[in-house]
Amino acid sequence: MRAHRILALLVFGLAWSPALPVDRAKAADSNGAYAIDGGGGAPCKAFTDSRKAGNAKAADLFAGWVDGYLSAANKNSPDTFDLTPWQTTDLLLALLERYCASYPEDLFEIAVNNMIQALHPQRIIARSDKLLAGNKEKGVPIYRETLQRVQQSLSDQGFYKGSIDGNYSKAMHAALSEFQKKNGINVTGLPDQESLFRLLPLKAKKPD
Repeated sequence: MRAHRILALLVFGLAWSPALPVDRAKAADSNGAYAIDGGGGAPCKAFTDSRKAGNAKAADLFAGWVDGYLSAANKNSPDTFDLTPWQTTDLLLALLERYCASYPEDLFEIAVNNMIQALHPQRIIARSDKLLAGNKEKGVPIYRETLQRVQQSLSDQGFYKGSIDGNYSKAMHAALSEFQKKNGINVTGLPDQESLFRLLPLKAKKPD
């Protein structure tokens, strides 16, 4: 793992740096070694090649591996309920594609571990209820804690004047709509992926 570099990802300006918050020793032998099954053991180039080729079978393999690995990371990371409280699998795969395009020889597992480091500061520590922002026809499932963070961010920027209560109200819809309009985002009033990235930016961790 290249512990000295900061990886600049061009998806919404996100940057991440390599590190590993997960206690890998729990699943390793006495020397810290462990087997990597499935897509995680493939080189990053195999992942990017499958994306470029539109290989649906390979895409499902990598996507399933990421989801499973993140579930294991949630279980084994201290003080963690969900490392990806609002990020969709499609978005995570887009971030990984950026990494793998720059470091094709890295194992896919390394790319995922580095992504976990970037996501770690915004994890949800304890279980949080989920609600539907919007309606059944057009809505976004979101943790109440995440929505509270969105409310706080909108409040800090002067868009939202209501309570920081984690509820999706008319005031929240209006605040999100105004934020989206000002930032050139498709105006829906919903907490979509781009809006969340802008409102809850990830910070790159500089090496010591």
